[in-house]
Amino acid sequence: MLASDILNSDSSSSVAILYGEDTFTYGDLGALANKFANFFLGLKAEHQDRVSFLMNNDPLMIAAYFGGIVTGK
Repeated sequence: MLASDILNSDSSSSVAILYGEDTFTYGDLGALANKFANFFLGLKAEHQDRVSFLMNNDPLMIAAYFGGIVTGK
C-alpha cells in the first residue's frame, strides 16, 4: 500500500496522530501532505530528488515527510 493510498483511503475520518490536545485524522494529514507536495512540485522537485527537513518533530513534519513521498510517486 502506498502512502497516498493510506492518506486518501476510506478511513479519512480515523485518527492518525494525537499531538498534545490536538487530533489529526488521515484526511487532515492527507490535506497537509498534498499542500507540501504542491510546494515541492512548485520548486521543480522530481522523482528521487533529496529533500531535507529542519523543523520540529510535530504533525507538520510528518505531513512534510508524506508530501515528499507523494511528490515522487
